[in-house]
Amino acid sequence: MLEIGSLVDGKYKVLNEIGHGGMSVVYLALNERANKTWAIKEVRKTGASNYEVVKQGLIAETNILKRLNHPRLPSIIDVIDHDDTFLIVMDYVEGTSLEKRLKNGPQPWQDVV
Repeated sequence: MLEIGSLVDGKYKVLNEIGHGGMSVVYLALNERANKTWAIKEVRKTGASNYEVVKQGLIAETNILKRLNHPRLPSIIDVIDHDDTFLIVMDYVEGTSLEKRLKNGPQPWQDVV
């Protein structure tokens, strides 16, 4: 796991964890030179039963996001392949998490779309 306060790739300072799932942890990071926040998705290579399959999925995900342009979807800024982790640096999109929305029960389709 990335450490809070650590510097990633010499330019992204990890501020805090903002989410996690089965395969990854997402952090809020700051590029101090640009004074801009980013999200960094970290996928650890250790623990994956077949990391090559996981890596291909991540490559597909980043390629899809690179082709899409929508204010509610992050743009890919950087991809960093370290020895034990795969990091995807992307726009930080503020909003309510899916987990929080689901806890509030069913949503009207107009709000979801």
